[in-house]
Amino acid sequence: MRLNSVTANGALSNRCPNKPHGVPRVDDRLVLNGIVWVLRSGALWRDLPEIYGPCTTCYNRFVRWRRAGVWDKIMEALAAAHEAAVAHGPFAWWIDQQGSCRC
Repeated sequence: MRLNSVTANGALSNRCPNKPHGVPRVDDRLVLNGIVWVLRSGALWRDLPEIYGPCTTCYNRFVRWRRAGVWDKIMEALAAAHEAAVAHGPFAWWIDQQGSCRC
């Protein structure tokens, strides 16, 4: 059974919440910076500074992103960007030219 727009608007609009419930999502950039801070410092998750959001949020996203393969994708993208920068960087031509010189 399909609801037409009049029925759907009248019957459901009064029953559907018009504002989101729960705590607002912490920005992914802040969480990523918090994860990097913990990994670089070697500190415990509970010692994460508050500017990065709740430590449980950072830990949970780290675990979820690891299970989903997000970290592998990030590392592959960073490696590809690095290889492209090295291949087309300002010194690539100079090194190539110096290597082919027959002196």
